Amino acid sequence: CAEFFAESLNDHRYEYRPWAYSRGIGFKHLGGEALYEMAVAHHRWQDRYLRRVARQYSELRAWETEDVAELLGEMATAADRPPIGADGVTPIERCWRAYNHLREIAFQRNDGFPLPRVFSAFDPDIIKAASRTNMAFIYPVGRTHVSRALAEGPTLSAELLAAGRPGVNLLITRDVEQVALPGFSRPLLQAWNAHLYISRDEYVQALLRHRGLSRAEAEQLAEEHAGPKGVRVAARFTRPISLALVFPFHGHPKYDSGLLEELGLPYTSQSLFHTWTTYDKAKYPAIFAPETGVDIPGEIDWLASYTARMGEAEVRRALEYGDDACGFTGLRRFAEFYPLVMVKDAAESGGRGQKAFTLRAHDNRVDAEAMAGAVDFIYQISRTHNVAIQEVIISSPEYWATEAFMQAFVERQIQEWGAAVNRSRRPRTQLYGSHRLIFSSPNPAKGEWHISHPITLNSRQLITNVGRGGTLDLFSPDIIRPEYRELLCQRMRESGERCMTSLARYGAIAGEAYMQECERPIGEDATGLSYATPRYMMLDFLVQPIFAEQGMLVDLEPVYDAAGNRVGVNFILQHGEDRFPATVRDWRVVLIEPNIGIGLWDRLAIREEYHYVRTAETPDWHAVGENARIVLRDLAQAGEEYWQAVSSDQ
Repeated sequence: CAEFFAESLNDHRYEYRPWAYSRGIGFKHLGGEALYEMAVAHHRWQDRYLRRVARQYSELRAWETEDVAELLGEMATAADRPPIGADGVTPIERCWRAYNHLREIAFQRNDGFPLPRVFSAFDPDIIKAASRTNMAFIYPVGRTHVSRALAEGPTLSAELLAAGRPGVNLLITRDVEQVALPGFSRPLLQAWNAHLYISRDEYVQALLRHRGLSRAEAEQLAEEHAGPKGVRVAARFTRPISLALVFPFHGHPKYDSGLLEELGLPYTSQSLFHTWTTYDKAKYPAIFAPETGVDIPGEIDWLASYTARMGEAEVRRALEYGDDACGFTGLRRFAEFYPLVMVKDAAESGGRGQKAFTLRAHDNRVDAEAMAGAVDFIYQISRTHNVAIQEVIISSPEYWATEAFMQAFVERQIQEWGAAVNRSRRPRTQLYGSHRLIFSSPNPAKGEWHISHPITLNSRQLITNVGRGGTLDLFSPDIIRPEYRELLCQRMRESGERCMTSLARYGAIAGEAYMQECERPIGEDATGLSYATPRYMMLDFLVQPIFAEQGMLVDLEPVYDAAGNRVGVNFILQHGEDRFPATVRDWRVVLIEPNIGIGLWDRLAIREEYHYVRTAETPDWHAVGENARIVLRDLAQAGEEYWQAVSSDQ
């Protein structure tokens, strides 16, 4: 069922358009109510069939009918009572959400999560909602990366309470309501139902209060249902829960419309201004100008507005040979400096809309076929989006990784992708790598940054994303060769801090342009912090060694010990006719792009579980989710400050 939904629903955006409506242009005119009406009309039979499968061929066949109805809902009745966590604005949208909700439950089960325990009534006092900082992911409830973050709610709450701060509740639900309440200077957002993790003790309280069980019966069920992170429940609250923080799903109307910012809610994973900046790679040269000290690839940009005002033949000519009126150098001139280029849809991330082209051959002549392909690729993208053409910077795990890590990488490539990796005999397999760090802050205006989610992505492909054959792992110090460890980590931290400073600085530079294009000011949240000042950002980097000697890197020569075991590599440089080993004196850290959102949180949590539980002599479940808690702890500070700011009696 999960595979079917992955193939049939475009689940990357709020609407959940069927892929049949998303690919091509035949259904592009459908939106809003018309989209949902057509989707519901043509998916009723699938809804009936898949519900029958779920009820008869899964553990749901042993559930009470009422609990199944609350968990799965019914397309026929969802207009009045959608399933828990699947609200929509209009009756027809709620019907479509009921079908979407089948996808969510299927994905939860397929991702290895137990189905949530259902409460058709749940008292918010059990989770002390009135005194805790309540954070809501307004996402579909089965989003994998959110589910793993959600599980950290009880652990994070206990940590904060131990530190003398308010606890937290982490909720996930598709939509929330705006209300005006006495005692608050601004309208608030509230959740009436959600999925969440609660502690074992809270689960016992819920069973006693809402299921009428004895203490012994409740304790027995808690023993059966509670995992190391608590119990996931799907709950309808007897009173709505007021929210201090909201993480918006891609395309959520409450975010895209500007409502969250009009209400003064703090920046969590994104703000409208930094959606505008990070989703347009053509802005990067201005954001990360030379004076910022941020190292970015060489880049030229072709804007969609250029294509819109030119004919196709004129565009193709300008792309290859340049256009003075647009200030565009042209691919031929750019390739004189950077023969290998990466063409990127400026509005896409995660490796989507990207392709590499070798524009000049080894004899330095233009490769006509590659040039024609690049021109066509850019032209097609530029009909709707800006295009960034960047220098390709080669980075490889062989540069920095321990031999133990490299051997583990080879084994995972075989196990996960069925791909052989030859590191010894020529021609050796070319390996590529990139890194991701998340920077978050409890006090971003003061430049106080915490680093989390250290990820290394390595692949046989130039684009290292997991979806393209990449292998993801924790970028922990122990996998870095000892002689490089301290300096490389220091350079990455310095680069990340400069990136965050540059992003915040750009608000003063681009405020007027943002106002003209988006017809809204950048604004500030209820605490007085500008939405141009990021509280959070995922940063993608490439790293390269800087050598003490002059020359071009031409080989990574394997090094073996006396017993014949491989222990590392020698960097071989060529200068003129001479080839010689090189000495690493420093590291170049190049920013590929900053990202909003919370992608890869789940992948990192899986590797945390592997390292700290599955292969550990002493399993440590507390270490699993530690990176997510770093971010959530920082953002909880923003929620606490927001609550003080909007409470009239403060």
